[in-house]
Order: sequence, then C-alpha cells, then structure tokens
Amino acid sequence: MYRDTMNLLKKLNIDYKEIEHEVVFDDYKIKKIKEIFKLEGIESKTLFLKTKTQNFFAFIMIESKKLQPRVIRELLDQKITMASSEETLIHTGCFPGCVAPFGYAEEVSLIVDSEIFLYNKLIFSPGVPMKTVEMTTRDFKVLLKEINNKVIYYKD
Repeated sequence: MYRDTMNLLKKLNIDYKEIEHEVVFDDYKIKKIKEIFKLEGIESKTLFLKTKTQNFFAFIMIESKKLQPRVIRELLDQKITMASSEETLIHTGCFPGCVAPFGYAEEVSLIVDSEIFLYNKLIFSPGVPMKTVEMTTRDFKVLLKEINNKVIYYKD
C-alpha cells in the first residue's frame, strides 16, 4: 500500500512533503510530530468499512470527526460496519490506524468527507505507522479525479 500510494503521487507529479518518524498510533504523538516538522495541514483518518455483501469502502475524513453510521447508511443505501483488523490488513496491506486514503484496488470505493476541502493542506498516513505525508487539498482533489476507484463525496 505504501509503495502504491507514493507511486501515485509521483506519477501524477503531485508535490508533497513526506516525513519519517517513530511509529505512531496515538493522537498525542501525531500532534507532537505535526509540531516538530511544522506540518500545517488538517489531520485526516481513513476508516476501512464494509457492507454485508462484502463491498469495501475507504472513508476519508478529518481526524477529529466521528463516523456517523446512519448517515453513511443513507448515503450508500445499505448498512455498513467497520472492517475487522484482519480484513483491513488483507484488503489494504495496512494496520488499522495507518490506512492510506488512496492506492487501492479498483473494487474499493472511496467516501471522502467534503469538509477536507475547506482546508489548504491534508496530512495523512501513507499506509505505514512511521511515515506521514502532507499535500494540498487542491492536489488531493486532482488525484481523486485520476484514480480508477469510485469516489463518493460526503457532506454532513
């Protein structure tokens, strides 16, 4: 996943800042890394979701927000649940907590919280817990138009 994510950024000629740091899985360390490396973007998180029919979705949202299953169910017209740690690892190559926002096989659809585009820059995990990437949200929007995944924009 990490390689796919970074290769896509390079292929599309997208400017980004990549930071290597200690392994991070908690909010306190993420905030410290943001301060140390002077990252300006909004922190994001990607949740890996599934339906009863085994359709998978990567839900990209602002770190501070909570998943609203009812709203997503209405958006997709079907019930969703969090994929298990094992399913997440199998389908993304990532551990929960460091799932990348893109770089997936075509059958994984993306749900993108439109609030992300109210900010200039986006900070995300490229699929490994010891790296962080920052890019502009303008470039993120360009990237979403270039990938083969279905992209659904969510606004609450």
